[in-house]
Amino acid sequence: MSSSLNGEQLFFNKIKNRCEVIFDVGCNRDSIFIDSVAEVHYFDPVVSYIEELKTKQFNNKKSVFNSFGLGNSNKTIPYYTSTGSFVERSIGGKETELYNIRKGNEYVQENCIKFIDFLKIDAELYELNVLEGFEDFLNNVKVIQFEYGPGTFTDLKIQLKQIINYLERYQFNDWFKLNWDTGELSIASLDDNTTFTNYIAFNKQFFNLYKDIINLGQQPLLSSDVNPQNQ
Repeated sequence: MSSSLNGEQLFFNKIKNRCEVIFDVGCNRDSIFIDSVAEVHYFDPVVSYIEELKTKQFNNKKSVFNSFGLGNSNKTIPYYTSTGSFVERSIGGKETELYNIRKGNEYVQENCIKFIDFLKIDAELYELNVLEGFEDFLNNVKVIQFEYGPGTFTDLKIQLKQIINYLERYQFNDWFKLNWDTGELSIASLDDNTTFTNYIAFNKQFFNLYKDIINLGQQPLLSSDVNPQNQ
């Protein structure tokens, strides 16, 4: 299903007026952000995807097209074409092409980026590597969306708790599951599951900027100590 018709778009519609700088990591040929008036940085290692994306009609204040992936190092690595992943999967073929990845921390420094309002990652099991590449700059990211599913554990032996523990170092204490159909958020079970899930994580410093928008109702927060700073 196209992301323009599902909960990803519906969720973004709720927060888009608070987003000035967006990173779309693993944008593929299309993006839910092309109608946004924000500054958007698009990343995909497949050059043809980026070139096709450039042909779209954009409302972005600034669009930056990057034909490389993000990861936890700067190097050229195999990309499995049948699964669209830098991870060798237990499903799909073994055919590869060599593509470049770069560290997000160095990219933001080179581009004088101070904050990222929304970091959306769709990297086909490479999500933790992408996050690690931002290093301490994750303290300056306000909202993160990433995918997690059974393939992550099956092929990488990475448990959800490992990703959670990593992000908690950078004040991402509030976690929610994104409803694929409605764009609503619910308190997420942080145990491993066997279903594909999009998770939304909020940086504690900035949570107050979004709390009134996302309609959490009376649901308890996962963090018992939310002390947001209005920045």
